[in-house]
Amino acid sequence: MTMRIYKFIMVLFAIVLPAALIIAQVQKTVALGHGYDFEGNGKDSTTKKQADLYLLWNSLQNLEKALVEDSLVSTALQIQQNYLALKNREHQYGNLKFKDEKLLEVANKLIAQVKSPGTIGDFRLYRIEGEDGKGNVHFTAYYTPVINASREEDQEFKFPIYRKPDSWNGKRPTRAMIDDQKVLEGQGLEIAWTASLVENYFMHVQGSGYLRFEDGFLTLLQFNGQNGYPYTSIGKYLIEKGHIEAENISLPSIRRWFLENPLLVSQTLNINKSYSFFSTSDNNPRGAANTELVTGHTIAVDPSYIPFGSILLAKIPILDAEGYFSKHDYRIVTAQDRGGAIKGPGHVDLYEGVGDDAEKRAGFLHHYGSLWLILPTR
Repeated sequence: MTMRIYKFIMVLFAIVLPAALIIAQVQKTVALGHGYDFEGNGKDSTTKKQADLYLLWNSLQNLEKALVEDSLVSTALQIQQNYLALKNREHQYGNLKFKDEKLLEVANKLIAQVKSPGTIGDFRLYRIEGEDGKGNVHFTAYYTPVINASREEDQEFKFPIYRKPDSWNGKRPTRAMIDDQKVLEGQGLEIAWTASLVENYFMHVQGSGYLRFEDGFLTLLQFNGQNGYPYTSIGKYLIEKGHIEAENISLPSIRRWFLENPLLVSQTLNINKSYSFFSTSDNNPRGAANTELVTGHTIAVDPSYIPFGSILLAKIPILDAEGYFSKHDYRIVTAQDRGGAIKGPGHVDLYEGVGDDAEKRAGFLHHYGSLWLILPTR
């Protein structure tokens, strides 16, 4: 008898940078990483294994669906256009070889197409093989948090956000050495102070965030390096130790566990020795390509398989209000970022924007779709 499907956050904090809060609907616990086989995961089980990394696709019908008059689509395409205008790279990805001028040609033509819709032509679609070689790509999501902060340390705001040191003066410090032993204190590295070590940690995982000061001023922090230690998942640790049941783990349940166990906060967070540093920025959130992130259209990729500057057609899994898979939607997405756990051709991270609503959207996406690289016909 089929078991009742329940919601489950699969690997909270499994992504190093940028990160997503991942929720899956599963029938049983599965191994971390790839191979998420659960009912309603969005996979297409009818496709056949493809021989190459990229498979030439014959139909442009779904590209036409994605090219709607939309300000965010236009913004994403213009950002890629500006990025590619400064590049002159040659790419070899599996069975495909192309230059940046071809990607720029795609950007130019798609911008014209959005402005003046008509018959789709002069494009070729190449489906990436995905996680299973059958075109199924694992979609997760990330966002930019907003955290209350102070410019001065006091009894409430006592947890510092640090810039990266210019040098380490010996052994690189772990999280415990930085947060508990305060080995960086007094070096002028503090950007600001927050009221929560846990919220600081969440921002470390996401890779960027806004600080909201008492006068209402917002400052964007961008990732500016880390201490060189490998990442360890706190969410996984809490499950393994039996602190939170797998079916109940979520961002709220983890926050609640820390609230109920304040004496265990430091030693639990310190299990992850990796520590992120930040710098302030006057720009909007940017990715690894140093281009502005566009909500719902920027994706983080493994650039060994998908180059920065690429424009792709995505078959994106769409979830209902309760976080269950309901359908797929076709959308233009742009490769502008990378993530520490985004490895291979089978996993991408979709940027969902800033703040609480973005966090909720990012928290539920853990499903499958497909990706097609768009290139000119010649």
